[in-house]
Amino acid sequence: MTEEVKAQETSAQETDATVQEQRMEDTSEPTEDTACDQELGPEELQALVEAQREQIDRLQQESAALKDRLLRLQADFDNFRRRSREEVTRAGDQANERFFLELLPVVDNLERAVAAGEESQGSGMVAGVQMVLKQLQDLLARWEVQPIPAVGEAFDPRLHEAIMQVEAEDETESGTIVEQLQKGYTFKDKTLRASLVHVAK
Repeated sequence: MTEEVKAQETSAQETDATVQEQRMEDTSEPTEDTACDQELGPEELQALVEAQREQIDRLQQESAALKDRLLRLQADFDNFRRRSREEVTRAGDQANERFFLELLPVVDNLERAVAAGEESQGSGMVAGVQMVLKQLQDLLARWEVQPIPAVGEAFDPRLHEAIMQVEAEDETESGTIVEQLQKGYTFKDKTLRASLVHVAK
């Protein structure tokens, strides 16, 4: 074997030995994270735990604040929805009130026609008018439009409008309604039109 060949073999062996040593060093060296873990002492670990607890507390507070805000928004929305329904109902009732107020004079005229027909004994005409009047009265009742009791009742300024005070007859108590000039009506417990009445002194 020539000296040149021997030199090449020796060089190759030295290279292999160097590679093996490098591999052993790489394996034996700890990673950065491992080194950090190994370097943390009890105080550092305690500080890390405290920091994590503080972060958890902060997140819990933020979560509670968001939950409270959500509940407030939900309550505001529920109130808005309730007010909207009430406004729609109120607007509908106001429109109905205007309609019924315009309809009441028709009822008045039909009642007068019935009364006049009964006096003149026009039975055929009276029967037809009574039928129409009954239909109108039933319609009003379905919509919660009710006549206000008057004659014999105690005067109530919320329901009645006194046109005149008259001398009481017999044993009629003062403040009692003795005559109704125009029938009054309520709509859903609200006075639609007050009764025009005469009241005993």
